[in-house]
Amino acid sequence: GPIESVLVVDALSADAFVYAGSVEVHGDVEVDGVVRVGGSLRAGGSIRTGNAVSVGKDLNAGAGLRALGSLRTGGDLVSTWSVEVHGALTCGGDLRVRGALTCGSMLRGEGSTVVAEDLEVNGMIHCAKSLQVGGDLRCAESLHAAQGIRVGQSMRCGMHIDAGWGIVAQSDITAEGAIRAGESIVSGGSIRTGTG
Repeated sequence: GPIESVLVVDALSADAFVYAGSVEVHGDVEVDGVVRVGGSLRAGGSIRTGNAVSVGKDLNAGAGLRALGSLRTGGDLVSTWSVEVHGALTCGGDLRVRGALTCGSMLRGEGSTVVAEDLEVNGMIHCAKSLQVGGDLRCAESLHAAQGIRVGQSMRCGMHIDAGWGIVAQSDITAEGAIRAGESIVSGGSIRTGTG
């Protein structure tokens, strides 16, 4: 299990990295393989990994974040720039991205999710709270948010859209399946559903 110690380094470059406590890196994190941290991981610069990332608590990237595998956090995930995950992304807390977010598989968030620019997910999206996207939202499968969905541009889903509260998009809302909202649906463009 995680320990209470904190490792503080200027930069981190390794083939693989495993540490039971928390890690604070003043600069960049560049790891060719797996990254496993039992506590929190905070980088002042970017985080780039060639495989899966697992962080027991919070993950904070001062610049961008790129993982060629899956990414899992037990707590919040915060990036002050774009995030690119080639596998599934599972966030145990709130997800805050100040750039775009691209995910090669499913996206699951246990808190609220806020993406300042575009969100593209090549799988399903499941948000335990609200979902807010500043740009376009593209989802290859179904999208579920227990609370509301707010999109600054258009949204397109390959299957169903389901929101416990309302859905607001400044442009078109398109689902290949059904669209269900507990409250209202507001679109600055058209609303299209499939055979759903």
